[in-house]
Amino acid sequence: MANYRNKKTNQMQELQYRILFVLFAVVVFRVGAHIPLPGIDLDQLSQLFQDNRNNAILGYFDMFTGGALSNMSLLSLGIMPYISSSICMQFLSYSIPSLEEMRKHGGEAGRQKINQYTRQLTLVISLVQGFGISKMIAANSMVILPIYEFYFLTVISLTTGTMFMMWLGDQITRYGIGNGISILIFSGIVSRFPEAFGKLMSQARQGQTSFAVIAFVFLLMVAVIVFIVYMERAQRQLHLTYPKRQQGARMSMQSSSKLPLKINMVGIYPPIIAQTLIFFPASALDFFALSERYTLVRQLRYFVQPGEPLYMILYVSLVMVFAYYLTALFHDSNDIAKHLKRQGALIGGIRPGHFTAKYIDTIMTKLTFFGGIYLAFVSILPDIVIRFLHIPLLFGGTSLLIAVVCVMDVMSQIQTYLLPGVQNAMPGGAGASNNKLKLLR
Repeated sequence: MANYRNKKTNQMQELQYRILFVLFAVVVFRVGAHIPLPGIDLDQLSQLFQDNRNNAILGYFDMFTGGALSNMSLLSLGIMPYISSSICMQFLSYSIPSLEEMRKHGGEAGRQKINQYTRQLTLVISLVQGFGISKMIAANSMVILPIYEFYFLTVISLTTGTMFMMWLGDQITRYGIGNGISILIFSGIVSRFPEAFGKLMSQARQGQTSFAVIAFVFLLMVAVIVFIVYMERAQRQLHLTYPKRQQGARMSMQSSSKLPLKINMVGIYPPIIAQTLIFFPASALDFFALSERYTLVRQLRYFVQPGEPLYMILYVSLVMVFAYYLTALFHDSNDIAKHLKRQGALIGGIRPGHFTAKYIDTIMTKLTFFGGIYLAFVSILPDIVIRFLHIPLLFGGTSLLIAVVCVMDVMSQIQTYLLPGVQNAMPGGAGASNNKLKLLR
């Protein structure tokens, strides 16, 4: 009994240390988000973002950086280059035979190799995006250094900031609780909530917004959070039966189990990819100041702003397309059927092999439809409320989705950590796996 109490005490102490490390890393991230790049006129920068405060595209990227982009800090690129490279490598590891072989049969060495490729691709993307931001700054006359010196310092500083963020996320995963990249994104998102709440209360005091509207906003926020939690936990369970087996002189009894299939099997990949595909062309035009030269470009940029009908149609369509595509890519019904066949498991009265795969594929197709509708609805709900009800909201759909899923992941890991005998399975333990972007899948 005494040994059990000592073990429990050690578990609680280690959990406290891990939580404190996460808090320390988040503070480091928030401090870095306020260190400006060298050679920038901060007054001009403030005026630029004041003039573009309604620019949803800048707001989208600023959300993922936790305000670092609006501060034009060393961490202005945030973790977005790493997210982009991780998504690319996920696609490639299911599409290129050599990478697929490495993912399936390479073991820990194969995963480390794929992680190395991801980091290298992150470096390349950071260099390209860093140059794009330096061009945007120069195009808006905010540079107080010689132009080529400014380009060099900006690209190097932004790239270094992204690589530091990636390293910091790895340290949180190893020595803290939860996935480090997820926690950095989460901390960046929630850091904007106090400012948004203060703005809403200021509008109420000035008579621009009623307190009834504020109450409605909070009730809607709570309702969306509850809905997200419910949908993320919702699953369809297929009943599996295992026939009797002869093991030497012993006959094993027939047993049964469940095969859970989540409604949302692809996490928040579809909303992120959809917004990136819609916003990337417009943001590229902004970087190179082309939207101010050509009327057609300016009009196209306006129509892809959140809240516009064309944006909503494109967004919902892309979310549904990628929900189906990624489900088929990440969860192959043929592989599931082969695995069940090797285990001797049967689903009802369905024959193993092809017929089981076809049945599972039918179930996943139906679940993916509802999962895609759920992701699209949560993501565009704030845009619908703002456009048609003219009610200001504290949150964006995608940001709230990311925040809730991240909290659920951390709480799940804390609960798992408190169970006996799971320390080696925690990040940084003997059985740790370097699985990044867990919240995305």
